[in-house]
Amino acid sequence: MIIDFHTHLGISMPWVKGEEYCTTGDELIEVMDENNIDKAVCCSNPVVGERYSIANDYIANEIKKYPDRLFGFCRIDPRLILDPQLKEYRDPPLWKKVMKKSEENPDIERIGSSWVFKEINRCIKKFNFKGIKLHPVVEAFAPDNPIFELIFQLAINLGVPVQIHCDRVCNFTGNPRRILELAKNFPDLKICAIHLYAEDTIKILSQEKEKIKNIYIEISEVAKGRLIKKAIKEFGDDRVIFGSDYPFGDPNIILAILKELKLDDETLEKILSKNALSLLGK
Repeated sequence: MIIDFHTHLGISMPWVKGEEYCTTGDELIEVMDENNIDKAVCCSNPVVGERYSIANDYIANEIKKYPDRLFGFCRIDPRLILDPQLKEYRDPPLWKKVMKKSEENPDIERIGSSWVFKEINRCIKKFNFKGIKLHPVVEAFAPDNPIFELIFQLAINLGVPVQIHCDRVCNFTGNPRRILELAKNFPDLKICAIHLYAEDTIKILSQEKEKIKNIYIEISEVAKGRLIKKAIKEFGDDRVIFGSDYPFGDPNIILAILKELKLDDETLEKILSKNALSLLGK
């Protein structure tokens, strides 16, 4: 079995001139069939803000068409953990007070009634989505900021993993060091760090691998097979996961690299399906 743990569906905000990333479920299934991929985890293309509700609806409808092939991950904009209509958003001094209050003594009632919490609960409970997808670069937030802690606690309470875009070390919000800090702060939270851009990602996320065991690494955007081998060595073969980032990436490329590595059957099975199933609670 092959599970692609990282794909996108639906409308997409413009990214690069001349490239279109809007994707349908039918298109994804066709690509999966071409590459002998049995199942895929789907999240919304980047649209930011409350538009993610519409995008999550689309994911849910596509899963209804292909219930045996697709799993959904809820995508949100964490910055909306507080109501954007609040006057604090328009007054910097008041906003600083809100941030400080959230760090020291979160206003659980206000945050709990926010669009973020409502959307997560809606997707997990109503649509049976299997996790939450976060993109610190697109949504411009730092995942280790204490104001977002209640989101991760909610994921733990709901028993679902979190996918987090993991960028290069030069990136401010997507720095892998922030994911490492998040894993330290929430040892019960299953975290899948998305992408394997560079060796620095492995070095940072595996710094305390004997103590921190809740980080998994997904290998989309990898350009070198040796990085996959190093990830396996540093994390163990039970914490490395196949993903393509389709339509931004191509599954055939990652699968070809895995084939060239000539991994043993047990390790390959873990990377291609067993580790994903473990994260999905299957």
